[in-house]
Order: sequence, then structure tokens, then C-alpha cells
Amino acid sequence: MPQIKVLDRQVAELIAAGEVVERPASVIKELVENSIDAGATQITVEIQNGGITFMRVTDNGSGIAREDIKTAFLRHATSKVDKVDDLDSIATLGFRGEALASVAAVARVELLTCKKGETGSKYAISGGEEEFIEDAGCPVGTTIIVRDLFFNTPARMKFLKKDVSESNAVAGVIDKIALSHPEISFRFIRDGKNTLTTPGDNDLKATVYAVFGREFANSLIKVDYTFNNMSVSGFVGSPLSARANRNMQHFYINGRYIKSKNLMAALEQACKNSVMVGKFPSCVLNLSIPYNLVDINVSPSKTEARFADERAVFNIVYYAVKSALTEGDNRPEIKTQRVIPNAIQGEQISLHKTETVAKRSSIIDNPLNNFEPEKTSKSPSYSSAYATDSDFIGSTVNVDPKSSESKAEPLVMKSEPVVKYTTSLGKKNIDVFCDDEPAEKVALSQLVQTEGCDLVQSESESPVQPEVEEIAQLDRLESNTSAQLDQSIETVTEPQNSVTESVADDTDLSEIRIIGEAFTTYILAEYGDSVVFIDKHAAHERILFEKIKQSEHDSQMLLEPIAVPLTKEEYAAILDNLDLIIRTGFDIEDFGASSVIVRAVPTVLVGEDIKNLVYEMAGGFTDNKNSVEIEKLDWLYHNIACRAAIKAGTRSNPAEMAALAERIIRHDDIKYCPHGRPVAFILTKKELEKQFGRLQ
Repeated sequence: MPQIKVLDRQVAELIAAGEVVERPASVIKELVENSIDAGATQITVEIQNGGITFMRVTDNGSGIAREDIKTAFLRHATSKVDKVDDLDSIATLGFRGEALASVAAVARVELLTCKKGETGSKYAISGGEEEFIEDAGCPVGTTIIVRDLFFNTPARMKFLKKDVSESNAVAGVIDKIALSHPEISFRFIRDGKNTLTTPGDNDLKATVYAVFGREFANSLIKVDYTFNNMSVSGFVGSPLSARANRNMQHFYINGRYIKSKNLMAALEQACKNSVMVGKFPSCVLNLSIPYNLVDINVSPSKTEARFADERAVFNIVYYAVKSALTEGDNRPEIKTQRVIPNAIQGEQISLHKTETVAKRSSIIDNPLNNFEPEKTSKSPSYSSAYATDSDFIGSTVNVDPKSSESKAEPLVMKSEPVVKYTTSLGKKNIDVFCDDEPAEKVALSQLVQTEGCDLVQSESESPVQPEVEEIAQLDRLESNTSAQLDQSIETVTEPQNSVTESVADDTDLSEIRIIGEAFTTYILAEYGDSVVFIDKHAAHERILFEKIKQSEHDSQMLLEPIAVPLTKEEYAAILDNLDLIIRTGFDIEDFGASSVIVRAVPTVLVGEDIKNLVYEMAGGFTDNKNSVEIEKLDWLYHNIACRAAIKAGTRSNPAEMAALAERIIRHDDIKYCPHGRPVAFILTKKELEKQFGRLQ
């Protein structure tokens, strides 16, 4: 056995520094916490190149006396703990006395500090070795500059990530600390650009707004709950704003950010019946607990805590969140974005039913001045300069010929009985003919509006002279509506009108007979002497998964690019894996300020919730940051396929069911979905006859 000896001081300090200083974000955390303990109300953090080459933390706190400067950089030197009993009630963020010593051991450090009424001082220390101390002019407070992190430990340097990743990690630390101290104004400068400024007015919601933006801040519900000697304050996100991961859950104990499975469980249990399955609530919650009932001296990073009574802490978070949701979660208000103008400024249109008109004949020419009601049909393409789209869409407007010199010849079409309404508009008389079957026809009229079929006024001297659209447009709309229902299955099979042709060489398609659909989830198909049960979502998901893996990915440009705000960790995860994401058909770019912008998506995802999908990708990459590239790519393909596949609980049309059954039954390679669940199973005729006693 080798001889036992005491380690050299420098080696011991480098080993100890490894427990505290892992990356630039660790340095910033320790220095900012020291500034908070010094009573600062303004803290500025500046970094360059991810903090690897330059970090600066400036505060307006109490400063350090000249005689204490050298002592502050010694290991286990602190002003916050004096005796053993002090460890039972730690009220400060720092107390170990290791931060400055650890940072100075692996970097070049300069300190500028001044106490009120004293002369400022400048101190330099590099690699744990003191260089100089001298007088300096500086304001009250402390500034610490850290350069060339790990310059003397190249083995540690190679484990650092790209500058952008390290910068995002630093930004994440600043965000978390800023949320815990809304009374302090934080400013973060990244490579010369100011990226964060908090108001410092002790308004937590204003701080949340500055850190995470308006959308997240507006989704919050206030929490304020006290029981016995503990209290919970802050905000919880509304159930409708639940996320696909836990990255927006922020817990603080007495102003210190911590990670606690107990608190996460309490939050999610309180939101269990309000948040959708697979979603996670967000929060910014600060627990005030007597210092002697919590121990944060668990890990060097001080992000874990032990509680004297775990159940009591769970209960207070649970009831605090539950009460907030009960009182503050209101039903969402529906807001219409389209403003429909009045027909005429200062005038209103009122319709009065006058008569029911008989059945209308097929399309005919009908001069306006020889109008015959019994031959009139509803035309979806009429509009008036005075009537709004919603008033007359899907109706025929007949203007009294005496009030207009124009003589248009509208087209009419075969339809069911209509109801005639008469109204007056100024000095003009208007007859309106509408179907007396609003259920189907109104829906079709709404479809006309949503599909963008403009109602165009004809060029006429009279402002009430309508122009006739092509009647066939309605037929095309109805065809397109039906075709949209088949779009998802067409992405993985041949067009439906050629399904029969595609299998003609092997077996007649008639051998597969679709029996129906059970629980709007399972397809029942008769094939030979068997009945095949197919899970349509699992089957379609696997088909899409294989297709996406083996083929080029078509992209669809978005009419309006979508900006997605992310947490610093999610932002870094997306940027680190941007090449993989682009390979799947997305067009995503860095939008700055912890946001990305989506310009195009894979064709199969058109119509999906793109923002939520980006959140899911970010969460997946964050949780699986150590996975190899092929695993990440497979996860992406799986996520896209799951999103685009036919959803269970959605009724499918016969063509969709036939195409899926054809693909699954005739191609035995599709057995399991990407989750590993079976896509189909078979019930044979023989087994069925046994159940009914026909066979023994």
C-alpha cells in the first residue's frame, strides 16, 4: 500500500473547487448569492463567450472592508456562520465559505469593493496565488471580475460545452434567482447585449413578465396560503396553459431555488383533475418555512433540501394550489377577432317573415325586373354594399327594381322550400330568401366564410347591385371538405381512388370487408376466415413512423411564422439539436431572447399545435441530453408520427378504414407501434364458432 500523505494545498484546492465550480453558471450563482446576502438592491451580471473568458458581477451591497478582503478568499472563511447552532437555522444563501476560494483556484480574479465612508480597494488573485492589493476609486458595493475559467485545469476545460450553451446556462441561473428576489433589480448583459432587466419593485408578476414574457405571465393564478407556521406565496399556471414537461416549475424555500420531488408531487396532485393527462402544471412558488425545520446543507450546490416534516410541506403546497385553482381559475372567455361593420351608419336592418315559397326549380335565367318567387333559389354568392357577410351569406337578395337602374340576371339553383323575408333599407325595399333548414345550410355557409370564398360586389352604379358567383363553387367546397377528412391517411397510402388498382396484382380488395368501427378507436375487418381488429391510431402511427424514417421529408411553409418562447434550458436544447430537427422537415431558427421561430413544418403536421410540439421537443431533448444522435432522431420521428396519426376517439370514414386495413392486413411487417403496443390481432372463424358451441 502506498504511503499516506497530506495533499499539497494547491491540489487540495483544485479538488475542492470541483465540487462547487462545474461551469460558468456555477460561478455566477455563487457570486450573485453573495451579492444578495450583502443586501444589494441592484445586481448586474455580464459575460462574454459563455462566461469562459469573462464574467463580471456588480452590486450596490455593503461591500467588504480592506482588512477582510484576503480572508474572504481563504477556504471556509465566512461571515454568516459562527457556531454549530447556526447550522440549524441558516437564513442566508451562502454560508460554506467555499465560493470565492473555489473560483480563485481555477481562474484569474479581480475584486473591486468599497464600504460606505471608506476608500475603495482592488485585489487580484490568480490560480489561488495572491498578486496585489491597492487603493481604487469605486462606488459603494462590490464588483468581481473572473477571467479565463479553468486556465490551469485543461482537463476540466474540455468538458465545457459551446459558448451558446454555457451562456444559456448562465441565463437560466439569473432567471431563477431573479424570480426568488423580485425586490432586487437584475440586469444581464450577454456578449455586449442587454438580455434581461427586472424592475426590482417587489412585484413578482412584473418580474415573471420580464423573465418569461407576457403569455406566461398572463396565464398565472395568484397563490397566497398560510397554515400554522408555514406559508406559500407566488403563482400557479392555469390548467389551460399546462406544458408538455416540468421545465416551468420553480420552487423556492425562503428565497432559495431548490429541486424537490415532494413539492412537484404536491403541485401535480393538486392539479390532477384540472390538467390534461400528459401535461404538467407550471408555477413560481415560494415557501416560507421556519429555518430550523429545513436543512439545505445537503449538497455543495445547495439546490436540495430536507424537511423535518415532509407530509406537512406536501400538504401546505397541495392545499395552497388547490385553493388558488378553486378561487382563481375562471372559464376562458371567447373572443372574436373579426369585427363585422353595421350595414349603414345609424341604420339597422330588421327582417320580417312574409311567406313560405314553394320548391324552386333547377338553374334558370331570371331577369330581375320579372322576378318570380316560386322559381328563386338560394345563391351563396350574393352580397350587398349595405348588408354584411353574416347577414346575407347563403341567401338571395332581391332589390326592388324601382330603386335601381341596373338589371342583373342572377342564377338560381334547385333546392328545398325557402322562406321569404322582407326588409327596408333606407328608401330601398329588399327581399331575402333563406332556407328553412338552418342546421346543415348555416354550417355550409360558415364553411364558405372560413374557406375564404369572397363575396364580391359587382361593378354597378347602384351600391346595392349584387354580383353572381359561380354556383359550382359550393360543390367544390363540399368535395374539398370531404377530402380533408381523408388527408391523414393519404399521406401514407396511395390515393383512395387507386387503392384497388394498387393491389390488383396480388389479391382482390373485395376479400377485405370493413365491418365497422368500435368505440371510434378500433377497425373491424373481415378477411378470409378471420376478423381482424386494428387499433387505427397505433397502426397509422407506425406507418407514418416508417415512412418518415425512410423518405425525404416534405415541408409546408407557414403563412405566419410562429415565435415560441422557451426557458433557457429548453432554448439551449433546441439550438444544440437544431440540425436534427431540420432533418425531419422543420424550418426553425434562433429568434433571440430565449425564443425560436418556426417557419415551416413537416407536411404531415399541418394543422397541429406547433407551439406545443416545440415545447415537447425541447422537453425531450432536455431530458435525454446524453442520448446518442440516432436515438434522438428516432425520438423525433416517433413524436412527429404520434402527432400526425389518426386520433383514437375520432370517427373515420370508410375510405380511411379501408386503406388502413389494406395496409395492415396485406403487409405483415407492421406489427407494433413505436411505443411497442400491438397494432392488430385476429379472431378466427374457428375460435368464434367454439365460443358459440358450433365446434367442440
